[in-house]
Amino acid sequence: MDARKKLLGFLDEKVFQPALKTNPTRDSTPGERKLLASVQKRVRGTQIRYYERYSTAAEVKDRFLEDLQSKFGQDLAADMWQLHMTRFEDMVDEFKALCDSLGV
Repeated sequence: MDARKKLLGFLDEKVFQPALKTNPTRDSTPGERKLLASVQKRVRGTQIRYYERYSTAAEVKDRFLEDLQSKFGQDLAADMWQLHMTRFEDMVDEFKALCDSLGV
């Protein structure tokens, strides 16, 4: 498997899929359900962007690091934190280690 696929697989496993598969709990409020739907829509958009726009492992790495600093990324991270979801920010060290091991 090439480096790009490994990086995307990592993001799928650690961030994208867990967020997309989250279901509201019985006791979640209407506000929490609305926030979850918004988060899932933005996560899905981010996942699509990574798959469709970034054709190399270096691009995936660069965009990951840029997303940590972007307004969109920070807003999404804050909402994910509120919902107790794993975010890019939680995976920085593991992602960088994977990049290093892949020579990216």
